Amino acid sequence: MKRQELPEALFNKINMVAPYPSGVKPIEKMLNMTAFFPGGRGLWSEEYSDEFPSILILGQDFSTVEEYNAMLKNNKNDLQCSTWRNLIKLFQEANIDLKKCFYSNVFIGLRDGVTKNTGEFPGFKDKEFIKRNLKLLSVQVDIIKPKLIITLGKYAAEMLYRISDSGLEDWANWRALSDENTGFKDDVNFNGHRCRCVALVHTSLRHLNVGRRVYINENGKFFGNSAELHMLEDALAETKINTPSITLNHVGSITLITDRLILRRFTHDDSEAVYNNWTSDSEVSKYMRWQHHKNIKETESKINDWVNRYKNNNFYQWAITFKDSDEPIGAIGLFVVNESDMCGDFGYSISRKYWGMGVATEALKAVLKFSFETIGFNRIESYHSVNNPASGKVMLKVGMKVEGLAKQKYKSNVGFEDSYMYSILKEEFNRRLS
Repeated sequence: MKRQELPEALFNKINMVAPYPSGVKPIEKMLNMTAFFPGGRGLWSEEYSDEFPSILILGQDFSTVEEYNAMLKNNKNDLQCSTWRNLIKLFQEANIDLKKCFYSNVFIGLRDGVTKNTGEFPGFKDKEFIKRNLKLLSVQVDIIKPKLIITLGKYAAEMLYRISDSGLEDWANWRALSDENTGFKDDVNFNGHRCRCVALVHTSLRHLNVGRRVYINENGKFFGNSAELHMLEDALAETKINTPSITLNHVGSITLITDRLILRRFTHDDSEAVYNNWTSDSEVSKYMRWQHHKNIKETESKINDWVNRYKNNNFYQWAITFKDSDEPIGAIGLFVVNESDMCGDFGYSISRKYWGMGVATEALKAVLKFSFETIGFNRIESYHSVNNPASGKVMLKVGMKVEGLAKQKYKSNVGFEDSYMYSILKEEFNRRLS
């Protein structure tokens, strides 16, 4: 079966779950857009791909009748909703290619007579309806034969456990998210098909629930967002699920040296300086996604996460220091937007004491040179809030060009931010050097 044939093949089978109980309406039409199946095609359609998905993402149900009808009327997806926004951010952090996933649900149907699409699906009260949905869920797994299944929320995890033959016993009775270290299972059997499974909190309410997660592996004990990131990294590591055809030469966060600066890896000893210099400063984090740290333990946890992720050669995060002092005065990171397209992004934070001294510009020049010459990126892009023009000046100084304005691109600590988009190509950067 080809990639584009998958949605129709599955949609033709959703009559298996009929009849629908009270409070649930059938989905009559699959929308031709990026949206969870069966309301949408279940494929990431924002970029072209002909690759059959190898990762199955399972939510609880599509949405309400009201929201589905609005999408149908406007012919527009809802990638700015919290479910998609947080999922995209998480997968970018974990370096999961969105095109490799099929996005689906364990329950078929729409919530009727309500405006809220969180909490228990109305059909969960009907035992026979549950059985019919379990049969369709088994069909999804059998047809896709994923190498990895990722569940979002406790209901999806519980339903997946019920169709497994072995390997998910620890997920029984809603324990996939509540018990310590049960979220990742590396050998689960579904009627002879074996794969890995990861249980994540639902991304729609991720900010409220992820703090409870705990995960332990050979590198230590992790909490919250870091716990789920390490689950995903371990799930992806040995099976090479997410390894695209080799296009980039990943070498890890090697030391970079400029006229005044040294960009090096963080160490556990940096926590106090990092906390004092910028992570505790609400002015530094004002237009960022992250909130300023209330105590040094938050900074210690973040640095511990970075230090443990240095084992991955596609993880890039540097401490910025002056040559005559080893004290970190800022951080700069490089991220893979799309491996096969050889496209990257960056982000930085500088201590307020060193604003206006050209530190960000000098560090960014070094990272761009490294990204093009060593790793082999073809394009680096980024954005900044219209309310934070200083970041735009930094990007212009290194040769980046404004591509346009993205309305409400992301949510910072002061609200949804309209953002200017910037980019620079390898050939443009090389021309500036010559």
